[in-house]
Amino acid sequence: MASTNTPLSVVFDAEVDGCHP
Repeated sequence: MASTNTPLSVVFDAEVDGCHP
């Protein structure tokens, strides 16, 4: 997703980055 300042975006960004299982 996009790297915005919203918590959801942070989680989505982490999942896309592969940091979240």
